[in-house]
Amino acid sequence: MINVAPDTHSQPVVIDREQLNLLLQFSRIDSMTGLYNLCTFKSVMEKELALARRSGKPLVLIMADLDNFKSVNDSEGHQSGDNVLRQVAQIFNDNLREMDIAGRYGGDEFIFGLPETDIVSAIEITERIREKVEAIFCDHSATTLSIGLASYPGAGTSLETLITAADRALYEAKSTGKNRLKAAQS
Repeated sequence: MINVAPDTHSQPVVIDREQLNLLLQFSRIDSMTGLYNLCTFKSVMEKELALARRSGKPLVLIMADLDNFKSVNDSEGHQSGDNVLRQVAQIFNDNLREMDIAGRYGGDEFIFGLPETDIVSAIEITERIREKVEAIFCDHSATTLSIGLASYPGAGTSLETLITAADRALYEAKSTGKNRLKAAQS
């Protein structure tokens, strides 16, 4: 890459291949959790959704939010909060299949895509993840996980409608007691 400037005295900036690969990785990955950032998640999910349309196979989109996370940052500091985020991301990585797509939506919210997965299987997977988060943090910070699920094509046929449906289901899970999951109605 060369830095181009109207000033004829400026020197080109050369980036070697390793540095370029690092820059590309940092542009796609959330540095805190190692999961996809939202932009990359959406790009990958658009492709998975197109594949689901062509193949007629199901797909589930999941929104997850950490309960009581603010209290961790407030009482134990942001470094503890960062550690919680990393631990939760590791739980996701340990319990999702290689073909699944995991991303950080922002703050303490996460987003997942489960290709070729029906809603019943997605509920089993996310319930297992929810239970592991609860078990790890039950003594430490009382951090739990609320989850909203939306299935293609029943709850939506575009990425935005699936995100909206999963987000509404997540809001319902949080407003009815937290530490639970809710599936969007078809």
